[in-house]
Amino acid sequence: MRIFTIAAILFMAITGFAQNMTITESNLTSFLTYEVPSQVTSTIGNGVIDVIVPQGTNLATLVPSFTLDAGATATINDIAQVSGTTVVDFSNGPVTYKVTAEDGVTTQDWVVTVSIESGIDADAQLQATIYPNPANEYVIVENAENATITIYNVLGTVVSQSISNQTNYQVSLSKLAKGTYLVNIQKGPQQITKKLSVVK
Repeated sequence: MRIFTIAAILFMAITGFAQNMTITESNLTSFLTYEVPSQVTSTIGNGVIDVIVPQGTNLATLVPSFTLDAGATATINDIAQVSGTTVVDFSNGPVTYKVTAEDGVTTQDWVVTVSIESGIDADAQLQATIYPNPANEYVIVENAENATITIYNVLGTVVSQSISNQTNYQVSLSKLAKGTYLVNIQKGPQQITKKLSVVK
């Protein structure tokens, strides 16, 4: 009987400890960045993403690159979407992503529309570039006046954010490890995302 009692106490202690070690999983379901090759601009709102691409772009074979909230996953018609890998057909109109949070329960639908640039408002679109790329100690963002510049790692975590008051703005990379990052440049409702390689 004593052995059984000790075993029961140990079981309760271990399971109680395990319960105390449980980590709360995130219920966030946002796209942090979204881009397609050669895009002109992309705008991310509440459950809506609008992308403009140049004339001549084949909407049927686009490969979007994106970052989500930590631990979240995205599907289209129950097919898992992998950033920079999965081909998506936008030729028939908007596409709906289902983003599932890290907790596996919370979901949100995101409607993504990719449109061909009309050419009429081309001068009004956000035109920003970054160099050097690959970069080591710093990167220059051109046409960055009054822009918010956010750098995300591959997990979608913000690793740097600043607001520029210069046309050509220098962002320090000294605290970033070697790897691939996404640089999001936003002016008002317009934004553009660039891929950046950091080398050390």
